Amino acid sequence: MGYAVKFQNVGALEQYIETGGGVKSYLILHSERDERRKLLEKTAEKIAGFSKAEISFSEEREWDFVYHSLSAPSLFGTGEVVVWDGCKNISEKNFDRILKYIQNPSPWAVLLIGAESFKVFSSLYAKAAKELAVLDLGEEKPWEKEKRQQLELLKIVRKEGKNITPGALARLRSLSRDSVMLESELAKVLCYVGDAASVTEKDVDAVTTSSSSIGWQAAEQLLWEKGTAYETSDLSAVLGLVGQVRFLLTQARQVRWMQREGKSEEEIMKHLSLRPAALQKILLRIKTCKAEYFESAMNALYDVEIFGKNANLDPEFLLGYLRIKLSELRKNYVG
Repeated sequence: MGYAVKFQNVGALEQYIETGGGVKSYLILHSERDERRKLLEKTAEKIAGFSKAEISFSEEREWDFVYHSLSAPSLFGTGEVVVWDGCKNISEKNFDRILKYIQNPSPWAVLLIGAESFKVFSSLYAKAAKELAVLDLGEEKPWEKEKRQQLELLKIVRKEGKNITPGALARLRSLSRDSVMLESELAKVLCYVGDAASVTEKDVDAVTTSSSSIGWQAAEQLLWEKGTAYETSDLSAVLGLVGQVRFLLTQARQVRWMQREGKSEEEIMKHLSLRPAALQKILLRIKTCKAEYFESAMNALYDVEIFGKNANLDPEFLLGYLRIKLSELRKNYVG
């Protein structure tokens, strides 16, 4: 069936797909849920683009549901890429069934599995290494993530037939560590420059600088306080704000995990590239936070993003919905 394939960067996986791959099952590993979802979506689009297949998502579903999607051929006679994300624990019975499927996959479907770490699937990979391609970013370091994001932004710019100066790229990257927000900001910049062949620092500043500091302040208020008075009728600004809130939420959740694992404050600051004052601020925020707040708030952000991209809803309505939703969650899960 081929040979064991395990990648440490996205580019290598994409090259593998472009040259025909050779497997029908993929495992995408990343500790941050939204980064992992983005990687899954882009990998699914890459595979679907070559095979003209449809894409379906089965987040946090049982294996029986996923297996049915893989086994049932499309009514339109096309192939299918089935994305299964959020699997944390696998029973021995389902482990055997998943292994059996990967070793004898559906001829018309490709399976993409998303997980936080390699630990859950290590024994599966040991038995099905030749039939399973793995992208392992489960322990992606901050500087590795930064490099990956830069390459993704460059790819988008070049796809539009444009160049971007190093200064402009650095200025864009300084806006956030959240991939979704960065791509949203880049889309605004590309729209602003129009037919110009190159994106400069002035272009980035003209579109993003004036709202950046306001956005971060509004994001903190939305997530931790009594909402925000910030208003906008610009959909891209709302989506950018969602990205900022997601980054702050992910950062706080990572601090919580590391704290519970017994990591020292020095270790946390080094791993997350945080300054002492910033860490103390986060520790104070999460002190009275229940674990349910992080997951529920993430789901609310995802809902707003989906509504904004697909439902053609008024941006002011979306911002109001997010404000109310997070306020309700704080009442339930933040003491």
